Amino acid sequence: MEAHEPNGASSLSPREREVLRWISAGRRQADIAASLGLSERTVENHLRRARLRLGVATTAQAIRLAIRSGEIED
Repeated sequence: MEAHEPNGASSLSPREREVLRWISAGRRQADIAASLGLSERTVENHLRRARLRLGVATTAQAIRLAIRSGEIED
């Protein structure tokens, strides 16, 4: 499974990377939403778009692929 990175550019938006980093650190969606001043629905949307962009079915797969591809740090 490879990330879609045309010309070496990042496939995730900065906010998608930020939300994935917080999720990978064990933060709950409600906590992330409160910290970033977003609704929980918006956090869910960022996670959904990250999964779609990375071509995976689960958030755990998205985190794993984002770490492997250098999108986020472990």
